[in-house]
Amino acid sequence: MSRSSLSSLVPLIETALEETKELAPYHTPHPTDDWFLCHLLLAVITAELGDIDHSLSLLRTALQSEDQIALDHFYVPYAHYELGCLYMKLSDLAQARAHLSYAKDFSSKVKSYSLENRLLFRIHSALSELSTSS
Repeated sequence: MSRSSLSSLVPLIETALEETKELAPYHTPHPTDDWFLCHLLLAVITAELGDIDHSLSLLRTALQSEDQIALDHFYVPYAHYELGCLYMKLSDLAQARAHLSYAKDFSSKVKSYSLENRLLFRIHSALSELSTSS
């Protein structure tokens, strides 16, 4: 996806994020899940656009509400995976390994989640890359 296409998504997600602040009335029974997803999407986009620090901040903020997610628990391992990848880019291998391992072990906390196998494959690849670089 081009930089301009990614940049055009940011205002849409930021608008949705603002809407989640108005918790009642809200169009979904799980506003925290939507709030978390907005942060996750913005983090991925801002990282792709080169703003690693802002992306890290968005992911850390989202993960503070990890225990409040009501339905879409699979956002959590994806956020940890993205955080681990960002730490790899920053050469903070200990943090990268910690977040990737947390994401990998997340399936023991919940029954199963959407695209779990896809994420586990990506986590395994990232952990293998860490093993060769350390």
